[in-house]
Amino acid sequence: MASVIRDNSQNPRIGCISSSKAPPCSSFIAVDLKFKGHVCTFATAGEAIPVGAVLRPSTVADKQVVQTLVADDITILGVAVEAAPSGNSVCMAIGGEFQVLVTGAITRGDLLSSSDTQGVAILTPGAPDQPGAFAIAMNSDANAAVKLVCARFVKAETY
Repeated sequence: MASVIRDNSQNPRIGCISSSKAPPCSSFIAVDLKFKGHVCTFATAGEAIPVGAVLRPSTVADKQVVQTLVADDITILGVAVEAAPSGNSVCMAIGGEFQVLVTGAITRGDLLSSSDTQGVAILTPGAPDQPGAFAIAMNSDANAAVKLVCARFVKAETY
C-alpha cells in the first residue's frame, strides 16, 4: 500500500507500507503536495448526521462520532462533509476548507465554536486560542437562520 510520509528532513515522500512479513518498499518518490478543498478521515456515525454538522466522539460507543450539543466543545474532531445514516461511515473534514452549519449572522474572519444546538456552530468572540474555537468563517452571511458557511480550521497547536 502506498502512503505519504515524511523523511528525516520533513520532505513529503510516497513510500510503501506492508502489513505482511515481506519487507516494505525501500525507495521513495519525491512529491509536492498541494490540494484544494479539505482533508478528511472516516468514522462510524453514531446517529444520522447531516452535511456540515460539527462532530465529537460518542460518549456511548467506541470509534463513533455524533453531533455535538455542547457550547464551546473542546473535543471537536471534524465536520461532516457528507450526510450519513447512523451506523454508516461518515467523511469528516479535519483540515482545509469545508462547509459547516452555522446559526446567526457571520462575517468572514469570524471565529466559530460549537453551540448548544445539535451539530451547529456559532460566532465565537475572542482570540483564536479561546477554548472551543475550531474554525474561521471564509464568507459572510447576514441571515440569522442555520445555514452552511464556508470555513477553515483554526491552526492546531501542540503543547
